[in-house]
Amino acid sequence: TWAASLDVAGTWQMELYRRKDEAAFSGGLGDREFGHWWKVLQPGESFSAPRAWVTVTDQPVPRAWDRLLESFGEESGPASEEACPVIFNEWCTSWGSPTHKNLIELADRLRGSGVKHLVIDDGWAERPADALLQSNGDWIVNKTAFPEGLEGTVRELREREIDPGIWFEFEVVNPGSAAWSETSHLLHRDGQVLQVGSRRFWDFRDPWVHEYLGEKVVALLRSNGFRYLKVDYNDTIGLGVDGAESPGEGLRQHLEGVVGFFQKLRNELPDLVIENCSSGGHRHSAPFLRTCAMSSFSDAHESVDIPIITANLLPVVPKQKLQVWAVLRKSDNARRLHYSLAATFLGRMCLSGDLHELSTEQWATTQRAIGFYRELAPTFTQGTCQRHGPVLSSYNYPEGWQAVVRTAGDECIVIAHTFANAPKRIEIPCPKGNWQISGIFAEQPEKFLTEADQFVWDCAGDFAGIVARFYKSGC
Repeated sequence: TWAASLDVAGTWQMELYRRKDEAAFSGGLGDREFGHWWKVLQPGESFSAPRAWVTVTDQPVPRAWDRLLESFGEESGPASEEACPVIFNEWCTSWGSPTHKNLIELADRLRGSGVKHLVIDDGWAERPADALLQSNGDWIVNKTAFPEGLEGTVRELREREIDPGIWFEFEVVNPGSAAWSETSHLLHRDGQVLQVGSRRFWDFRDPWVHEYLGEKVVALLRSNGFRYLKVDYNDTIGLGVDGAESPGEGLRQHLEGVVGFFQKLRNELPDLVIENCSSGGHRHSAPFLRTCAMSSFSDAHESVDIPIITANLLPVVPKQKLQVWAVLRKSDNARRLHYSLAATFLGRMCLSGDLHELSTEQWATTQRAIGFYRELAPTFTQGTCQRHGPVLSSYNYPEGWQAVVRTAGDECIVIAHTFANAPKRIEIPCPKGNWQISGIFAEQPEKFLTEADQFVWDCAGDFAGIVARFYKSGC
């Protein structure tokens, strides 16, 4: 198995083709035809192409994935990230309408639960009365929702032993903001301000933009003592921008500036945990993964395809950086709760939804998941993952089952899910050894066991989830 990865924040390409009797493999920045990129060098000038990593192995394919992930560089994040703490994000609770009151209600439920961060998502800033979106760009606190400003909310969350976090989408500006009219500092294409839907984009090649966002973003984080930042990004610039010899080169320079601002955040606020979020996941690339502590895997929040998407991303994002959401509803039965919560064991657990309205039984199930997750999280950086199960022809309407087996020395973790029309008995290959179960999170834990060289799940039915931990006895 040959595998390669490029250290590129923007447009890139790879080509595999046959040349006579040999296989050829090339890649790099998107070229003129596909990436609208070319670079003009004057006498005496130079240009360094981005780094590329290439590996080859005769071991199972996941070993090639792990080698590439290891090559990305040092782990990024403060020391607090070593334990992979649990996060709660209120986006799927308030749907863009956070208030001091509802955040305190959530914090009262979360206190003592093992959840460390409560993230205030979109909606904390002022917006025009007739706007669907807040006025990204000005970043003025909504005093109707937060009468004492963010300071009062942060103080009361900390009194409840919850570490607050906050959301920004600082690369874009929206209609209704004063920033919307700062056209000399925004990206252009073909001489016009670049606008995608309702968004325009700051030009991160411009020192003025870095200074402005330093005042709006860095200063707000520092003055309120935030140690967790979720950075969103929900539109694509497209093929390129003005300001260089080619649209693609303009885009490359701009994104180099974006990564530079992330690095500025880390340098000025060394205790800050940065979560990089992008609906569609088009920021799962080495420069962003290396710079940020976590990467949200998708905007699939409540759909049944969450464990499928997450398993697909294991080759691309380190497990300890892959944030997976479980949106819990007061209408969820036991099977749905286990299905949603089990998926978070594939990466970093992030909860959302109706936690403050869950029944005693539902909350007990959630706390069992949190406790078991915290036991396993310190070993996330270890071992190799292997997916098992049939090829799925549909993610929206999946049928069959899936299991991910993570093996690290004498420990083995199995995260399994069933979908529609699941078989009554599922047999999952396991590494050689005498494996004994040492912990389980499941609706019917007695139905999971080992037989010979496989794990066997006499499963509970369709859309069930299970997490089991095994150790190798006799060692």
